[in-house]
Amino acid sequence: ATIATPPASPTLTTPTNNATNQIFTPTLTWSVVTGASYEYQYSTDQNFLTNITTGTTAVGTNQYQTPALAEQTTYYWRVRT
Repeated sequence: ATIATPPASPTLTTPTNNATNQIFTPTLTWSVVTGASYEYQYSTDQNFLTNITTGTTAVGTNQYQTPALAEQTTYYWRVRT
């Protein structure tokens, strides 16, 4: 099916930008976009060129719990509809 208007962009909610001292398996959460499924990515590379984990969610699912992440490591994440 062709969508005449693209869906809105989700807003990242948790963890917040620049959050520190997070648990090893944080749940990434974003705002709900009606009828959308999502692609999420997280990486240790702020440009998402290397060390990327990518996945998708079912329609209406606006969160993803990561597997155990490395200690003392900075991660970046993003999501799109």
